[in-house]
Amino acid sequence: MPMVSPDGCPCEGHSTSLAVRTIHVNAGVAALAAVLVLGKRKGWPTEGHPPHSMPLVMIGTAILFFGWFGFNSGAGGLTNGVAVQAFANTFLAAAAGGLAWSLTERIKDGHFTNLGAASGLVAGLVAITPAAGFVSDMSSIWIGAAAGIICALAVGLKFKAGYDDSLDVVGVHMVGGLVGSMLIGFFAKPGALGDFKAGLLYGGGGELLLEQFIANAVTIVFSFVVTFVILKALDMVMGIPGQRGGRGHRARHLTACRVRIQPRRIDDGPLIRPVKTTWCRCSRS
Repeated sequence: MPMVSPDGCPCEGHSTSLAVRTIHVNAGVAALAAVLVLGKRKGWPTEGHPPHSMPLVMIGTAILFFGWFGFNSGAGGLTNGVAVQAFANTFLAAAAGGLAWSLTERIKDGHFTNLGAASGLVAGLVAITPAAGFVSDMSSIWIGAAAGIICALAVGLKFKAGYDDSLDVVGVHMVGGLVGSMLIGFFAKPGALGDFKAGLLYGGGGELLLEQFIANAVTIVFSFVVTFVILKALDMVMGIPGQRGGRGHRARHLTACRVRIQPRRIDDGPLIRPVKTTWCRCSRS
């Protein structure tokens, strides 16, 4: 998914390649289609499902942050000014996103959380991905901050709309991807970064913004319809496991089956009656 063409210049006409522009929007829309087919988890939303280990969340976020530099600045396989700008923009947008989400959380809920900071950082990374090689330093901060605020508010929509997005892929990746790709139409800055259409704030017209809108609209419709049809077909043919009683009469699940082993003594000690837990596959109607 190169952000630049082989000769080092951004794609003519479009500010970035279609793959990078829509990858997160595609993932978020596909996730929405999937959760609508799978249904809600047992107990959701009355029962909370927080991450089981915040240290692992923070470690995973750090690893993701580190890898994202290669994704944004190294995807073109080049070591030029565009790659350097993409590297800097990736860092700035992520930092702005984490700070903006944390402040939004503080104002809305009255406190900061590590999970919110990590989520905001990811939202900033998602938003800057389509724009990393085509905006200035300050623009990347605005893009990351906008994504942090909007995504922090968007993740709560699942409770109002009733879809169980356990990983907030819709709220972070789809919404963050839309924010970043649409803001290209405002902040794209040609010149040192290459010869491409300028955004509204840099003397360009509305043509680039319209292109971004069309690209995202096509992605949303195509990804949702195709994902929904595929999952529905799988559900009808073989069944898709789900927390809501299982989808399809042939849905199969792994269930813990206890197997009692013959009691025995060790070195004339007390009688031990061990119970071994194994995993066996059984059907659920």
